[in-house]
Amino acid sequence: MICASKAGWALACLSLVVGAGFAWAQEDAAPGQGEAVLVQPVEAPETSGTAANAIAALPLGTTPDAVVLDLALLYSSSDFGQRVLRERDEALAWFVEENENYVRTLEEEERWLDDLRKSGVASDLEFGILSTVFDERVRARRERQDRIAALLLGWIDQNRGEFARFVERSLPEIARRERLGIVLNISASLFHLQFLDITGLVLEEVNRNLGDGTKSLNYEPPNQYVLRNLPTI
Repeated sequence: MICASKAGWALACLSLVVGAGFAWAQEDAAPGQGEAVLVQPVEAPETSGTAANAIAALPLGTTPDAVVLDLALLYSSSDFGQRVLRERDEALAWFVEENENYVRTLEEEERWLDDLRKSGVASDLEFGILSTVFDERVRARRERQDRIAALLLGWIDQNRGEFARFVERSLPEIARRERLGIVLNISASLFHLQFLDITGLVLEEVNRNLGDGTKSLNYEPPNQYVLRNLPTI
């Protein structure tokens, strides 16, 4: 027997993801998070005044051996991270609307099958075949929605990974320029003075050189990424 809840389930599948499944992308710490983000192996040559400019509260002529970097804040505040979150929300809205339209067609088909059963025009065998085909379409839709949710998460992970790699490549040059010996993830610091936080400095560097990431050769909008990897149903 056909039940209206079958069609509605397909929409609920993605709606649940919208409500809860993606919260981590905005709140969790950035990927690649460890205690020591960077350790300089040797003392870098001195440069005039750059450390004092980068960390204004330091006494003139001094440079800290260790500073801290808030990787999670760096990602969420960057042009790159903001673009990822914005495109994620836009993609979710698009797939929810697309799914709602499909669910409406399933509900119309279900009403037609119910009327067909009540009228007695179709034999039990014929109705059973039609009902089985309908059930299979609902099942396939459920699998598709699950796959969309997984692919969107994969797209976010891919972008976060690219951001983390860029930061890792940039830190040695920043540390050399600012005469820094160790850069620690802020989550590994039980206590630190505010002037030791270089997140703002690195944020400027990332925004200037990476931007929002749309000019990268690896850039792919979430809708395109999902549809490219989504099995045809």
